[in-house]
Amino acid sequence: MNGFDGHTAWKYNFHTDDETCEIYDFGLRITYTLPQLEMSILSPESTEEYRSYIEKLYRHEQVHCALTVKYMREIFLAFKAGQHGECGSANQRTIELERELREDNELFDVYTSHGEIELAESPFGEESYLKVCEIPYEPISPHI
Repeated sequence: MNGFDGHTAWKYNFHTDDETCEIYDFGLRITYTLPQLEMSILSPESTEEYRSYIEKLYRHEQVHCALTVKYMREIFLAFKAGQHGECGSANQRTIELERELREDNELFDVYTSHGEIELAESPFGEESYLKVCEIPYEPISPHI
């Protein structure tokens, strides 16, 4: 699609009152586009050679999702805090968080060379959101 083997897209929307920070609607949709290999009984060795690469690709896209969920939570909490006064500051903070969301996802790709390198430790603080973004199926399925 974009010259990459995998892709994580996100779409978020929120509708709030600019004066009170009351939240009317807040939503996030994450979509993965990932390959899935089928293991052939004729050549399981060739499929196994790609297993490590595919698993690393899935983990990479999972981190993109976790970064997005992390920032959406922070945006939600900014609006909630703004309901107790200082809604203008909450709106400003939301703009900053949206910028940081884009920047951190871009930096993650730079630091990992779009998934070619795995970070020993992430500087982005998304670890606690990885479970939410877990991909619910095996990247390699048996094919008979």
